[in-house]
Amino acid sequence: MADLTIPFQARGEQGAVHIAYSLNENPARWGFDILGLDGDVSRAAAFPVFDASVSHEREGYAAIFGWIQVVHYWAGASTPERSLLDVAPQLRGFGIPFFSWGVEPRCFDAPLDTPDGITRWQAVTFLMQTPDGLMSRNVEPLLGVTWGYFIADGVPTINDVEHAGQSEWDGLKPILTRDCPEWTFVETLSAA
Repeated sequence: MADLTIPFQARGEQGAVHIAYSLNENPARWGFDILGLDGDVSRAAAFPVFDASVSHEREGYAAIFGWIQVVHYWAGASTPERSLLDVAPQLRGFGIPFFSWGVEPRCFDAPLDTPDGITRWQAVTFLMQTPDGLMSRNVEPLLGVTWGYFIADGVPTINDVEHAGQSEWDGLKPILTRDCPEWTFVETLSAA
């Protein structure tokens, strides 16, 4: 569906996020067959696949970043029915905000299906840095995107990837501070 490159600046150097965003036409390609999920994983077909990679001019500790993702679920209302900090199942409940983290980390996600009654699913995904690399729990957003899908008559339709700005970041902070109380989240989105 889309390939997109978004530049950013961090730690005095340029970087870029490369996003590949497509329709999931082959769930086995993306590893759904190894997850041990109940039911037929082919139901993941027709949902989006989001794959974002980071490149940065610096290396090592200066290239450590993290991805934070919050998922919103709507059931026809104008405000989300619920919102949750999206982390790997093994890390839930530990107060860690990152969906993925490391040297030039990737952010890969591919929704499987939607709970009954949900008509819209939206991920708000931000590339983050800790200004000191990895020494503190201070988190600063560098850039963000939204992506997802809506359901009509039981059929998913993928939304475009769009830039997320200050208002989207402001909307995530209450969820982040609730779920990760030992972390500090910078108030203002950095300029790219």
